[in-house]
Amino acid sequence: MKQQAGIGIILALTTAMCWGALPIAMKQVS
Repeated sequence: MKQQAGIGIILALTTAMCWGALPIAMKQVS
């Protein structure tokens, strides 16, 4: 159970980072 929770946290962090980086990347491209 602990491993699953850790994976969930990592997935949430990576998705949050991707969504945070998307607008920045779009601004750099345009």
